[in-house]
Amino acid sequence: MLAPAYFPRWVNAHTDSGVVTALTFMLDRSAGNYAGRLKDEDIVNIAPGAHGHFGSCGDYLLETTISLEQHAISDQRMRRLARLLMARRHKRT
Repeated sequence: MLAPAYFPRWVNAHTDSGVVTALTFMLDRSAGNYAGRLKDEDIVNIAPGAHGHFGSCGDYLLETTISLEQHAISDQRMRRLARLLMARRHKRT
């Protein structure tokens, strides 16, 4: 991660094949760019306009959701946010 607000951490991830060690990046909640807990509707409204080095937050959200599903990782909130974001995009077209 490019931003200094993130730090790597090794965690135990529970999979269908058992527990595996995985690398994750954690956000330092004391960092100035930590927005706190946001409502889903706020995330969906902010994400398309928020951009970083590698593109929009909205695109990152969608691509992360797809990647998780391709690896059989179920994250209900990410899936819900992706659906809401896609619905918002379709309303604008």
